[in-house]
Amino acid sequence: MKPGITLAAATLITVCASGIAQAQSAPTSEVWTYWGSGSELAAINGLMAVSNKMYPETPIKQRSISGSTTEMRQALQVGFLGGNIPAVWQSALGQELKNFVDSGRLAPVDDIWQQVKGDSLFPKGLARVVTFNGKHYGIPLNMHTVSNIFYNKQIFDKLHLTPPKSWEEYSAVSKALKNAGYEVLANAGGNNWTAYNLYAPLVSTLGSDGYYRLASGDMPFNSPEVRKAFVLFTEMYAKNYMKDWSGYTWSSAADRLVQGKVAMYQMGDWVAAYLKEKGMQPGIDFNFFPAPGLSGATVVQVDVLARAETGNAIKNQAGKNFLLAAASAEGQRAFNGPKGSVTANMTVDDSIYDTIGKKTWGELQQSNQLQKVLPNFKFLLPVELSEELGNQIAAYAQNPSPEGLDAMLNSLEQQRQTLKKDEGVFVKW
Repeated sequence: MKPGITLAAATLITVCASGIAQAQSAPTSEVWTYWGSGSELAAINGLMAVSNKMYPETPIKQRSISGSTTEMRQALQVGFLGGNIPAVWQSALGQELKNFVDSGRLAPVDDIWQQVKGDSLFPKGLARVVTFNGKHYGIPLNMHTVSNIFYNKQIFDKLHLTPPKSWEEYSAVSKALKNAGYEVLANAGGNNWTAYNLYAPLVSTLGSDGYYRLASGDMPFNSPEVRKAFVLFTEMYAKNYMKDWSGYTWSSAADRLVQGKVAMYQMGDWVAAYLKEKGMQPGIDFNFFPAPGLSGATVVQVDVLARAETGNAIKNQAGKNFLLAAASAEGQRAFNGPKGSVTANMTVDDSIYDTIGKKTWGELQQSNQLQKVLPNFKFLLPVELSEELGNQIAAYAQNPSPEGLDAMLNSLEQQRQTLKKDEGVFVKW
């Protein structure tokens, strides 16, 4: 110790120096998600680890919001009112983003998009549903397919059935399954799952352009073309659903496939992880095929990351850095590997996937080349109409009839016309 400095003074200097160091260290910002457990938690932890390694000057941690898009929306509204705004948060695409854009709460991410060359990374179908008034407002993180039909391979092999490629072949397979005593198609109750089964008939009948036109409010729901798509849904899906399906959750419906009671199930590809947890081996006990009529298109559910101007320079930079990490190949691998989804960054190879994941990745690569990666239809509709479509088609599918179909389509069309009166409710996708 230097002469003239007492022990007490030295201790005081040490304490002050420590306090200054702590004050100068970067505060930890937050990413809000509803990925709170299991493989989803492992996925977001992996992405945060990549971001914190790339950008140690702006560390970030997760705050888990219990629920899904609705609860996230509520938490954000409270946060904005109270000045507690996260650096970045998980969002759905399409209209969910638009609601925050319209309120002036979302910050454009054009600088990040340009820096990572987003147009060369992400499918055009994803770029168009995070873009409003010519500006990008989200970074796509992952893709879950919702247009593939999973099937019990043991049943198909026993009956010498091959995955159908056309609606005619699908109808023949369904008939063969019924004749052999199997239930054809699993489904689950709720607002989403039956609506997801509508997408292949929509694309098959209307094409990709018509799919977007209907979502944009430019096509009547009771038009002959749209009615034809719903009739196809009725014949191929609704009349082939297993008994009492509305009382099942998506996972308990999958149990019927595991048990060999039902042969097929169109569900998001997250069901593959569930089937493996139940002891089924991909490629041996189960597999999937694209729903007929898609002509190379694949419909996907997408999570995006968005940010706002928080009023705090450090937090704003943390949000930007996290989005840069999320767009990177390393960040996308770290997230999508544990989650079992496909990277939204199409330049990432298939090394992180299992048998089913590699097949899904290949399917999406082909769809991307055709510019036919299509976003989830429900998230393109105004929220009110999206909810109404989900509720009505789930009710209709329990007891389908020509009269019930006309009543549903006329009701949806009446709501479309009402919403069209307010400019800006629909988006020209």
